Amino acid sequence: MQAAILIGFVKEEMLKEYSQKGLPKNDEVVVEGDEVCPRLPFWDTNVLELVEMLLKPPQGGPPSLPEQNDAVLSILNLYRFLLITESTGKTNYTGVLSEATLWKAYTEWLLPLRAVVSRIMAENEKDCCEFEVDDICAFNPLQLVLHRCIELIEEKLQQS
Repeated sequence: MQAAILIGFVKEEMLKEYSQKGLPKNDEVVVEGDEVCPRLPFWDTNVLELVEMLLKPPQGGPPSLPEQNDAVLSILNLYRFLLITESTGKTNYTGVLSEATLWKAYTEWLLPLRAVVSRIMAENEKDCCEFEVDDICAFNPLQLVLHRCIELIEEKLQQS
């Protein structure tokens, strides 16, 4: 639950920066040493490291569900927000739209997670009792956001 709250704060800060200033155009950057950075501090590649840390934990495999359901839902919402915002702004400050990153997210994060969620949903639907119905209801939002992220990536990959 704590991770979900922190992810919510990151997304809110990104949204606040975006709504106040919009994403800077490619010529509106600050050069710091050898590094070119957007003027918005949360809009960089570090946010993808956060996404990866939760969707592909250091111990390997997909995240532990249902224990991390809230954190996974929050990070998927953040990832979806990045995909949509960077696409509509025609920017790629976070690196989310690079073809290599799209493929990595698709094959290493989202497809394994979809397999785990589908397996859990199928097991719970098969053994339908009150507890499993609660689990199914908890997984529905996660499943919807996950499928939307997969759709967005597939659209982007078809365009490239």
